[in-house]
Amino acid sequence: MSRGLSAGNVTASTALHVRPLAFIKLEFDSATLYLHNGVGSYVWGSQTWLGIGALGQISPLEEGHDLSPLGVTLQLTAFDATVLNEAINEEVFNRRVTLYIGLLDDNGVLTDTPFERWSGWMDSMPLDLGGDNDAITLQCESDLRFFNQANGARFTDEDQQARYSGDVGFNYLDQMMDAQVAWGPGGLTVRPAAPPQWPFLRP
Repeated sequence: MSRGLSAGNVTASTALHVRPLAFIKLEFDSATLYLHNGVGSYVWGSQTWLGIGALGQISPLEEGHDLSPLGVTLQLTAFDATVLNEAINEEVFNRRVTLYIGLLDDNGVLTDTPFERWSGWMDSMPLDLGGDNDAITLQCESDLRFFNQANGARFTDEDQQARYSGDVGFNYLDQMMDAQVAWGPGGLTVRPAAPPQWPFLRP
């Protein structure tokens, strides 16, 4: 069976005619948009997904062997008032975006629940208005982008307490930095200035 596909989607994907439909969920602060690149509406996942016809161009969904944060570019129609309003008024950076693929039968009905194909984060949404081809381009980055970013954590007791209150793993970190321990028979152990705070070192 293909990776992550239900039995119904596997059957539809191996049929003589395959009719895919792209669904996209855009999670803005004020509202979440549920869109697809067809006509009309589809209901699944307890949501009504609105067709905007020209959800448009979706860049190739690539995967790499080196965990590179490969992004996706979505071109949306600028003629849909809802999409245009969100693009103009909403903050898009670091908002969640999820792309699903659904498969249709000969009657245009979903054969099964669409499967998640890609997820990531919005980066920017430049507008191209007033020309021959008005469009909204949504640049997105994958979850792998966080592999190249520092999370801001510090090896300090204060940081550890903020994350895991009551954990004493970093209580003696400052003293450990100055500790000198000589290993081997007859070796001399030089303890920090406050040995009573070291319960695991015998006097």
